Amino acid sequence: MKVKDLQEGSLYRVKPIDKLGVSVGATPLEEASRISLYMLTQNQIKHREDYKYRVAEEMQEPLIYLGRKRVYGGMNGSAAKFDNAHHFVRPSGHRVYIYGHHIKYITPFT
Repeated sequence: MKVKDLQEGSLYRVKPIDKLGVSVGATPLEEASRISLYMLTQNQIKHREDYKYRVAEEMQEPLIYLGRKRVYGGMNGSAAKFDNAHHFVRPSGHRVYIYGHHIKYITPFT
């Protein structure tokens, strides 16, 4: 999916690709998660039980798109760093941020 095709208020989900991995990290200063999506290598698929190689098939819940948002990314020297991210909400109300280059692994929820 392309960034220009995203519509606020629409439902999306992570593509159901068996080689697609997901990494979930905390967002500083907020109760939200940063999600990065990437293709797993053969070695990572073989060692799938490892905690850091979660498969994206586990994340097939609908995500509501709320638009772009500037997210606090931490300190860079003495200055605060802010990143542009796409803001989604899970059905449980938990916020999720996905960065632009990972949007290619998002598809409309059907």
